[in-house]
Amino acid sequence: MKNNSKLTTTGAIIAAAAVALAACGSGDTAVDSSASDVPSTTAEPTATAPESTPDTTSAETTPDGNEEPGQIEISTDIQFNIDGTPEGELPAQHGGTFEVTVGADQLGCESGTSVDTDNGPGGVEKLMTCEQGERTGTFSVSFIPFEGPWTITAATDDFDGLGGLGDWDAQILDDGARAQETISGDIEFGEIGFAQPSMTFPRLTQGVDGCSDGYTTTDGLSEYATGDGVMLRLDLVTQQITGHGAPPSECAFWIGDEEMGRRYAQTLDGTTAWFGPFDGEWETEIEWDEQSDLISRSFAANRLVLSRGGSAVIVDATTGVQIGQPIEGSFVNGRDFTPMATSADEQLIVIGGATPGAASGGGSAYVLDAVTGDEVFRVDTASPATTFIFDQSTDELVIGLFTGEILTVDIASGDVVAETQISRQATIGALGIRPDGLIVIQTDQRAELVDRRDGPQGDPLRLGNSVAARIRADGTIVSISSNQQFEIFAFDE
Repeated sequence: MKNNSKLTTTGAIIAAAAVALAACGSGDTAVDSSASDVPSTTAEPTATAPESTPDTTSAETTPDGNEEPGQIEISTDIQFNIDGTPEGELPAQHGGTFEVTVGADQLGCESGTSVDTDNGPGGVEKLMTCEQGERTGTFSVSFIPFEGPWTITAATDDFDGLGGLGDWDAQILDDGARAQETISGDIEFGEIGFAQPSMTFPRLTQGVDGCSDGYTTTDGLSEYATGDGVMLRLDLVTQQITGHGAPPSECAFWIGDEEMGRRYAQTLDGTTAWFGPFDGEWETEIEWDEQSDLISRSFAANRLVLSRGGSAVIVDATTGVQIGQPIEGSFVNGRDFTPMATSADEQLIVIGGATPGAASGGGSAYVLDAVTGDEVFRVDTASPATTFIFDQSTDELVIGLFTGEILTVDIASGDVVAETQISRQATIGALGIRPDGLIVIQTDQRAELVDRRDGPQGDPLRLGNSVAARIRADGTIVSISSNQQFEIFAFDE
C-alpha cells in the first residue's frame, strides 16, 4: 500500500520545520540526532504465472577485501519551494548538492548531487551521485530525519561494497527557504560473496491507472495486488496467479490469509476499509474518522494494526472494532510504527516505534496481549526497530534495529538476554530464523547468517539489485529486485 502521509521525505519533514520557522519569523535553527549504545535490559479462474527462469548455480564467494574504516563528513545543501505552496500543504524538496569536507580520499569522491525519496515509515533514502572524484557511481544514505542515525543502504559502480554509519543533523536557513545537512561518521569498503538466485520470476502487475502497488507477505509466500479490475494473488512457491473478484472500490489495496480464510481491503486514502472471507462477499465496511494506514500484513489472532493520528491502533479483523487503547509514538517528525509480528500461539503481538521524548533516535518495542490489546512489556532500544520475529522453539523475541544491532528478548521475563551486531554498519531490512536456529538477515543488497549470541557466521551473500526481501521459515530469501523480479536465494546448509 502506498504511504499517503505528507511527512514521508526529508523535503516534507525538514520543510515542516521550515514553514514553522518562517511563520514565526525565526532565524537559523539547528537540529541534531546521534547514535547511542543499546540498553542492557519490536474465485476466479486460475492462471499460470509468466515462465520463470530456474538457475541452479550455487552461490560463489570472493575473499573478504575490507579496507580500514575511515572518518567522513558530508555537507549537503537542500532548496525548498515555499512560494506558491497551498495552505495546509508542505513545500516539495528539489534536488540538492553535496560536498565531502572530511574523508574525500577515503570515499573517492569530493562532491556531487543528491535526490531524496521515501524509504518506508518516516524514513528517507538520499541517493548521492558523485560528480567529482576518483570514483564514479552512486551510494544511498538512509536515515530517519530528526530521530535516527544514517546508514549506507546501497552502492553502485566504483562504490560497490561501501558501508557506513553515523550521525545526522540539519540546519534551517534563509527563513525556511533552504536547509543544510551534515552527515558524519565511519565508512569502509569491502567485498562479499556474490550469489546466483535459484529461481527468478516476475512480480504481479504493479497496478493500472494509479492502482496500489503489490504487497509481498512477511512469510515470503504470497504477493497481493489489484490490476485490471481484479484482486490478484501470486503464490511465490508454485508461481500460480489466482483472481479473487473485483475490489470493493476501484484500485483498492488488499491482502488476505487463505489459511485463516480472511481478507482486508482499503482505499488508497485510508478512509474506508472492508473485512470479509477470503473468497465471498464482504461482511463489514467501515468509514474511518481519519486516515488509517495498515501496519500489519497478517491476520494472525484475527487482529490488524493500523496507524491512525500518530498512534498504533489494534482492530478486530472480523469486525473492525478497536481492541485496547491506542499506543502513542513520537510522530512530530513523521515517524511511523514498524510492521508487527505475532507469536506462534497467537497470544502476543509486537509493534515498534520511536519513543516519545527519547534521545538520539531511541525506539521501543511494544509487546501486547493479542486478545485484550493491553501492554505486556516494552523493550526500549537505542534506535527504532525495523523488524521482529518470535522464536517459538526458545520462547524468545528477536528484534532487528535500524543501526544493525540484534536484540534477543526472553518473552517470559521481558529481559534482553543477548545482543549482537551484524557484520557491517547497515539497517536490518528483514530477518528470519532457520530450522537450525541461525538468524538470516537482509540488509540493502546483502544477506548474512547470524548467531544471536555469537554474532555473524560465515560469508555474507550479495543479492544482486535487491531493493527488499522476505525470509521464509526454512531460511530461503525471497528478494525483490529493482526490475520487479522475485529472486530466490539460500545459504548452503
